[in-house]
Amino acid sequence: MSKSKSFLVAVGILLFGVIISVIFSSQPGLKPGEPITKSKNNFKTVKTSKTDLSNVVETTGRVNALNKIEVFAEVSGLLTQNSEKFKAGNYFKKGEQLVHIDDEVYKNNLYAQKSNLLNQITLLLPDISFDFPQSAQKWENYLNSFSFDSEIKPLPETSNSKERNYLAAKNIYNLYYTIKSMEATYDKYTIEAPFNGIVTESNINPGTLVRGGQKLGEFIGTAIYEIEVAVNENDAKYLRAGQNVTLESQNSDQNFAGKINRINAAIDRATQMIKVFIRSNDMSLKDGMYVTAKVESGELKNVSIVPRSAVNQEDEVYVLKDNSASPCKVEIVKSLGNNIYVKGLEENDEVLSEHSDFTAIIPANPETLN
Repeated sequence: MSKSKSFLVAVGILLFGVIISVIFSSQPGLKPGEPITKSKNNFKTVKTSKTDLSNVVETTGRVNALNKIEVFAEVSGLLTQNSEKFKAGNYFKKGEQLVHIDDEVYKNNLYAQKSNLLNQITLLLPDISFDFPQSAQKWENYLNSFSFDSEIKPLPETSNSKERNYLAAKNIYNLYYTIKSMEATYDKYTIEAPFNGIVTESNINPGTLVRGGQKLGEFIGTAIYEIEVAVNENDAKYLRAGQNVTLESQNSDQNFAGKINRINAAIDRATQMIKVFIRSNDMSLKDGMYVTAKVESGELKNVSIVPRSAVNQEDEVYVLKDNSASPCKVEIVKSLGNNIYVKGLEENDEVLSEHSDFTAIIPANPETLN
């Protein structure tokens, strides 16, 4: 490149720098070290005042029935007509039959096993009377009370190891425990409501074939509800188990009563919030509804309210003093919406409402720094 071209490029760069400098110098704002005067800046400020405020911790969450189960079939078979009531919206009391699967074949197999045991004990009774006379009456009573339609009773206790071994050799214990196992399976053909509640989902119809492991629906209790909410660490320090909570529906003007049941000791890593669990037995609540939870936790004494935008990451605000902006460290007491309650400010302090515009300001008088 020739010397003349190099000279022209250098002059062009110099002129560009001068133009940029003139443009930026014409922009409104503050230069480092220049005092702030109201006639020269357009910054908004707020005047603080100390006050006592009612401390209300407010958050939102979703209502969940505390007792909620998914209903599964553990055995296979045709669903009987007795199961027609298992439909969404139907109410069942504790112990009522939710679903019944046809058990006729299995019941007959169970009766056959009971018959084998009855037959075997009957054949052994003469030998027991002869070899173990002290136990004869117990076994005779057991036979007399034997029933096919009710749950099998425990076998009589043996008097000694010789009697026990004799019964084991005759297969009595094996037959007995086979029947106990079959009875446990037989009970699974009928599913009963474990608590008072409502069917919220039904995936079956009477007459259809269900298989073991198939989901039949969902059933929830209507007596107790739990609401999981999240609060920040600042608000969590005002909460404790047993505090009363007012729950407000987000879709209507209904209010419900509740109490804090427990508070998680750990902070959620994803949200950096603390989970609080609220219980309520208000029957008007519905599983899945969203509510606003409010907890009154005393008063906040001598606090000042400033906009959230006025506080920087170091928990500082800028206070106008002697025509300069001085950073002032504050103690954040509570956050609520766009406002923050703080301590550390004086009455009638003039606080800049936007901290982001002042992070580069160097006060005219460094002695004004806290």
